[in-house]
Amino acid sequence: MKKIIAIGFLFLTVAGVAVAEMYRLGNVRRLDSNVYKADGGLIIKTKYCYHYAYGEDAIYDDDDNKIIWKDGDTPCEVAGIYK
Repeated sequence: MKKIIAIGFLFLTVAGVAVAEMYRLGNVRRLDSNVYKADGGLIIKTKYCYHYAYGEDAIYDDDDNKIIWKDGDTPCEVAGIYK
């Protein structure tokens, strides 16, 4: 049986020993091809991402290493997140 625990903006899914973490990214803006900036000064580099973000919220799925866009556009694979 799976249990989902929501703590603020952190979501943990517990199924046996598997733990998936998801983080809220606020005010995500596209700076350049495959380069985005989010609140807190986070710089996000993606692979083959064609999403044009102009200050929208998104979710980072640490388990799949993808950004999930609020508008339902195709998730983008993340190459790295830097502060």
